[in-house]
Amino acid sequence: MINFIKKWWRSHQFNSAMKRRDYPAATKLLRKIRKSGNQLSWQENLYRDYLKLQLSLSEKDKTLKQITQQLKKINSVPSHLRLPSDFFGNESYIIPHSDVINTIIDRFKMIKHDASMLQCTSIDRTVFDQIESHLADFIQEEFNQYSRRSSFETLLNQALQDINRLKQGQDPDYCFELSPHVYLIRYFLENVYCAYLAWFLIYQAGLLPTHLNVLDIAAGPSTIAYGLDLFLETAQKLSHLPSMQVSYYSLEKQASFQYRGLQFWRRYIEQKHHPSNVYFRFDTHDIFDDSESFQKIPRLFFDFIFISHCLFYNETSRKHFHDLFNQVFLKSLKPNGYVLLIVQDKKLFKAYNLKQHENSDQEKEIIQELLKSMGLKLSWYKYLTSTDQRGAMKGREFGQFASNHLPPQIKMSQLTQKYLGLKYDLNYTLDDYIILAQK
Repeated sequence: MINFIKKWWRSHQFNSAMKRRDYPAATKLLRKIRKSGNQLSWQENLYRDYLKLQLSLSEKDKTLKQITQQLKKINSVPSHLRLPSDFFGNESYIIPHSDVINTIIDRFKMIKHDASMLQCTSIDRTVFDQIESHLADFIQEEFNQYSRRSSFETLLNQALQDINRLKQGQDPDYCFELSPHVYLIRYFLENVYCAYLAWFLIYQAGLLPTHLNVLDIAAGPSTIAYGLDLFLETAQKLSHLPSMQVSYYSLEKQASFQYRGLQFWRRYIEQKHHPSNVYFRFDTHDIFDDSESFQKIPRLFFDFIFISHCLFYNETSRKHFHDLFNQVFLKSLKPNGYVLLIVQDKKLFKAYNLKQHENSDQEKEIIQELLKSMGLKLSWYKYLTSTDQRGAMKGREFGQFASNHLPPQIKMSQLTQKYLGLKYDLNYTLDDYIILAQK
């Protein structure tokens, strides 16, 4: 009885201190509560997590300031390579809010099966239904224009056959006139779904800065930017976010993909009451074949470099591109920046001639081997899946599972059946590794 009264009294004092915004007193009381061994309330847990995050950020700022002082002493560095004095230590990060985290976990029906495996069987309908509806209208209007041309069926079949090479374990060229349209119908929303969750994991880890600079390599129609926009829309509705400024650098050699992505972005963003503050820069050069173009990418500028679904099946090509990726990281990523890879599970294991199974140790070894080939070290990774197991279900078995458990893409299914010849409905599915790494 005495312990109960002491516990109640300490919690009462803690709540009073928080209401008075007497944070030093609240911190002392939290130490006493933890020392007593009593279970923390949700308010006490939240404040404890906040203190941990503040400590982590403080230590990071201290380290970066020390590095800045050391750099200032190096007088031999040419002036055009010197960093501005405020380059380090001034970044502000968004503090994760429990309402945002818990609501997204609930809406996406997110289940943590182990340290790295997250199962999701739902979406946030408040944002995904809207973008799907606008995308379906956009594609239909585009096809209405193309259908007036006698070559429409031929153009459509060329693009479809190219993109269908993915099913055969080959790399498509994505170079046909209607390749962007087929991709937008078939894979865009599914990849935005994955990108949304990648940004959520970054936010949850306290790594999302208010001034965000992103380089998206092989960006396609800017899928990563759409995922960020949808996530920020959800978060803004649940918790007041500080003002954000996003600089998004799209690096994609297929100009038609960038063009269609920007076309749809303008249409999609215009209907929003509070559009995201995103500034685009488009680079349509192939930096891996054009050294002059490579030099134009900003130096030590990006907080995040994304490489989404750009792992090559061919071993020789893969090694060549990984070496080039490493050069980009060294040149353009901030010293405290991150690389985020999104890799489909089948493609990751096939690249190393292995089959995926429930051995998480082997899984981690493969991921570390992949990162090593790019000059990176692992921070953490998550396996996002629609099912409760590693490794693919059989086709018919998964089709039944998707029909019963996964959210449908109603409008896009109508387009796939009308134009792409699919006999089944599309669902929002996941089978990707989200891998966060640093130089």
